[in-house]
Amino acid sequence: MKRVILGLLGLALLACEHMGVDPNAVVYHSAFGFTAEIPAAWLAVDAGEVAQRASQSTPGALENIDPELLADFEAALRGGEVEIFFRPAEVAGGFVDNVSLRATPGGFPPADRDVLASCDVLTQTLSAAYGRPVALSVCELRRVAQRRSLYVEATGAVDGIHSLQYLIERPSGALIVVTGTALTESLPTLRGEIDAMVGSLELE
Repeated sequence: MKRVILGLLGLALLACEHMGVDPNAVVYHSAFGFTAEIPAAWLAVDAGEVAQRASQSTPGALENIDPELLADFEAALRGGEVEIFFRPAEVAGGFVDNVSLRATPGGFPPADRDVLASCDVLTQTLSAAYGRPVALSVCELRRVAQRRSLYVEATGAVDGIHSLQYLIERPSGALIVVTGTALTESLPTLRGEIDAMVGSLELE
């Protein structure tokens, strides 16, 4: 399914307008070995809750989400390899802005120029995978928790939907992958929220 892009390496859709830190943000302890402040407007969701809501009409935070998107959430969560947050939908059947967190083996080349060289390759890979031009409007190195991070913004994989991604280097050699997917009109808000979230990230 292409309704949600969950940042898998090789097809990952890898600043900007800062909205400030949410004063009501809560500290989230990720199973992937870090903490971060999550905006109060975002809800964490697990596979069991998604499956339950998808099979009944009980009102709740998930009731307005497009069923196809719910199925994407459930499939990604079932293996315990990703953590997902979303902004509750206000319109039935609507797409919801979402953020996924995951960890993956790997690391960056020692030289920054070699990391940035992957931007051109990524554009070609994504365009081939989706069968349509995918453009990277941003592909740059940043610092997160005093570690190197590759930040990317991508458009074109799905009409009207944008993806943002941080690939954050861990001392162990693994990467933390933070991916946000949003509608065009809510992109500035999502960008600010993810920047604030990543800015609060602390490795454990």
